[in-house]
Amino acid sequence: MPEGYAPSIGAGLSLLNLFGLRPTAASICGAIIIIFIVALLFLRFRYPCCSPSSLMKVVEQASTTFDKCVDTRAFAQGEYDQFKSSLQRVTARATEIASRSQPTVDPVGRGLFLWTRLKDTVDCYRDTQSLIDDLEVKPGFVLPTSV
Repeated sequence: MPEGYAPSIGAGLSLLNLFGLRPTAASICGAIIIIFIVALLFLRFRYPCCSPSSLMKVVEQASTTFDKCVDTRAFAQGEYDQFKSSLQRVTARATEIASRSQPTVDPVGRGLFLWTRLKDTVDCYRDTQSLIDDLEVKPGFVLPTSV
């Protein structure tokens, strides 16, 4: 900034005039933008996994974690079958969610389809994440370290 220059309210008002906005309209637009950003952050927190492709990545992570537990013999007597069936169940659900086809003509049907798929994706994500958490606390399981 040039020496002796201080931003003034006049500079802000001239910027508003550049966009053709009055101060009230600018305040409303700013509030809408802030509400939009907060809503996106809330939705990202509420729905951490929104697409079938990201769900399949989490299921693959669960499968890798299960394989590491098998390699380290971290399962107690009878736990292997329980965890294997849980992994098969979430894998089957994720595959079914990913293979659903979208209706193309009806906008209401498409919106309902997308909402149902999102809900099912989040439920399957939570089940898969719970399985990963259960597998990671097994004795003998070593978390991978980042280098």
